[in-house]
Amino acid sequence: MASYSGLGKYAFVSYSHKNAGVVLDVINRLTSRGVHIWYDENLGPSDEYIEVIAEKVEKSDFFIAFLSEDSLSSRYCRDEIRFAYESGKDMMIIYVDRCELSAGYKMMLNGVQSFTLGNKIEKESIDK
Repeated sequence: MASYSGLGKYAFVSYSHKNAGVVLDVINRLTSRGVHIWYDENLGPSDEYIEVIAEKVEKSDFFIAFLSEDSLSSRYCRDEIRFAYESGKDMMIIYVDRCELSAGYKMMLNGVQSFTLGNKIEKESIDK
């Protein structure tokens, strides 16, 4: 499935490629309901990755971060989340698996609506 490339409103998705199967399933469900989603699937080898990502975050109307141990260990995912937060983006967090947030990320994401996928994890285990 291709990432959104139009001029309308869209949500930026931040995720670890190690979680692509789960993430793409959610993206498919959202796009089938008319939500435009941009994710890094269309980046080419000659693209200035960091510039494209920053521009897409800045121009997005909403930011969705899929959090997992893999995404939290990715410098790129952490940078995307921090940039969206510092840019004042409306955000949603989707927990892919049980993961431990650092104190800084707990503080930053405290007021952000979050969901967990399936019955893999319980919300209270994330809030500890």
